[in-house]
Amino acid sequence: MGGGYADAVNSGTTAVYVALHALDPEPFTEIIVGPITDPGGVMPIPLLNCIPMIADAAPGSYMPGPEQIEELITPRTSAIVVAHIFGEPADMEGIMRVARKHKIPVVEDCAQAHHAKLNGKLLGTFGDVAAFSTMFGKHHCAGGQGGFVWTADEELYKKVRRASDRGKPFGL
Repeated sequence: MGGGYADAVNSGTTAVYVALHALDPEPFTEIIVGPITDPGGVMPIPLLNCIPMIADAAPGSYMPGPEQIEELITPRTSAIVVAHIFGEPADMEGIMRVARKHKIPVVEDCAQAHHAKLNGKLLGTFGDVAAFSTMFGKHHCAGGQGGFVWTADEELYKKVRRASDRGKPFGL
């Protein structure tokens, strides 16, 4: 990933959950996700007492683009989860422009996009935090199940560590 911080977890679903939990979304806020994903990419949202808002796919894509995401942004939007489907990169540069404009954090779900790049930059390095699955069917496998959460932000990493280990203090 070119540096940063990673924490291992037991699955890709847990990686998305931990990444979102570290962002501390307020209960009953909305989290935008794409229309095509594994249930593990959506389940963490209601588990955090938030509401999944499904953005439509951009024309010719499996993922929403910046326009489809921006259509769903409201004052209740607390995060955006972008799943890179079948190794294809979402328009992260456009999505990040929208996210920064509205001051909304972005989780990249890279479970299906290990080592994939967009304009020479690794997927997972565009957003605030990235979630990866390393289950037996993935390009990079840890055995039966597994996953990890990555971020370049040291303070966010400390929150990731606390979220992944039942709230235990880390880095305080």
